[in-house]
Amino acid sequence: MNAPDRYERFVVPEGVKKVSYERDTKIMNAATFTVEREDHTIGNIVRMQLHRDENVLFAGYKLPHPLQYKILLRAYNQAINDLDKELDHLKNQFESQRGFGEGVANSPLADSIVAESTPLSGMPLFEAHLVR
Repeated sequence: MNAPDRYERFVVPEGVKKVSYERDTKIMNAATFTVEREDHTIGNIVRMQLHRDENVLFAGYKLPHPLQYKILLRAYNQAINDLDKELDHLKNQFESQRGFGEGVANSPLADSIVAESTPLSGMPLFEAHLVR
């Protein structure tokens, strides 16, 4: 078959960052975050959490193609630097709470289990600081 191997859906290749971002050159305080080897589970959680912040003007995500295992998260905020720090915080929290074996720890299923058990609503997410 021409289908890619199953492990490609959740194993991040060497030399590739799990989360990277690119600032938008046309809109100030806007950026596109690329999250490798994730799907709608994490995309929707982060999007919903961003919408809870009153300083977020736009937040959305998309999967570019069903065979590309990444999401593109686009955010327009008064403080986009806080979003970068918060994604690092979420990543560290997920990794510290996993407790799974290395093979399962990077799977979308493990992410969804951890995400459902993590009290995201109680976290001080996306505290806005005006960027000038």
